[in-house]
Amino acid sequence: MADETQQTETQTETQDIGIAQVIGADGALKEGWKEKFLPEEIRAEGTWDRFGKIQDVFKSESEARKLVSKKGIIPPTDKSPPEEWDAFYKALGRPDKPEQYGLKRPDEIPEDFWDDEILKSATTVFHEIGLTTPHAKKLFDWYNQRTLDTVKQIKQEQEEAERLIRGEAGNRYDEIAHDGKRLMQDNLEGLPQPMRDGILNEINDAKTKPYLFFLLEKIQSHFDEMQGLHGGTLPDAKGIQQKIDELRSDPAWKDEDRKDPAKHQRIIDEINRLTEQKIKMQSKG
Repeated sequence: MADETQQTETQTETQDIGIAQVIGADGALKEGWKEKFLPEEIRAEGTWDRFGKIQDVFKSESEARKLVSKKGIIPPTDKSPPEEWDAFYKALGRPDKPEQYGLKRPDEIPEDFWDDEILKSATTVFHEIGLTTPHAKKLFDWYNQRTLDTVKQIKQEQEEAERLIRGEAGNRYDEIAHDGKRLMQDNLEGLPQPMRDGILNEINDAKTKPYLFFLLEKIQSHFDEMQGLHGGTLPDAKGIQQKIDELRSDPAWKDEDRKDPAKHQRIIDEINRLTEQKIKMQSKG
């Protein structure tokens, strides 16, 4: 009989020690408490994460029972005070604070497509409308999947744009890319950063990139050519006439064989411009 009593006491002591491992003296729930007390089929429910002490579990049960009738949980009305809504949401399983939803950026979503302020705003709204942790996570997963789909689509569009550009440019790809980059560096300096970012975003947009890639190269080539034609600043009418004579000595001005009609037209336009400038200078003189 004594042996049986001693065995019972030993089992009780061992059991008490097991409880002490997951429940502190003040009732604080420690790691592993769900595995010890909750059935396996409900352990994964996020609602349990809102409990910090064993007292919270009992209090929640009491509040839930107050809301339960034969027809189930009775939601508050639009005239109910905030504390009744808080008790109702808590009974359903809403965490005490928005940050307790435990939501964060998935590793597969690039930082460029993520905004922590949006997440903060979303969890605040989730909490205000009473979403439980599983419901918030479900909505959050839906949003993340939409973001991943967008990232995938943009990547595919960029790859297609690059394929078109390289197919058209061939061996001149690096040369054309260099000219376009030089044009951007020379002309975007001094602009406000938001404006620069907006222009670069437009240029890199997959829908227009193949067209702008070659357009920028053409513009830069035109600038280089016109700079060569100008040969620097023209201080007076004599200098202007000298430049006109130089342009007329260019074989492209006559362009009898029509080898480069575009350059021929640019020289004519430049001669006309210089002539008008010369006439204005002479009239002022």
